[in-house]
Amino acid sequence: MANDAIRTPSGMAGIMGFYESTGGGPALDPRGIFIFSILFIAAIKIASLLVASAPA
Repeated sequence: MANDAIRTPSGMAGIMGFYESTGGGPALDPRGIFIFSILFIAAIKIASLLVASAPA
């Protein structure tokens, strides 16, 4: 079993480890982030239009 492991050069070991590691942070859905960002941008645009049209 130990002979079946993939051997990488020592310079590549850190890069390969980065891609293989999994963080303990929250798993966020990319679709949710996309929808949230679109809604956030729309809210900012609507707020800026309301402020610009408010009488002084």
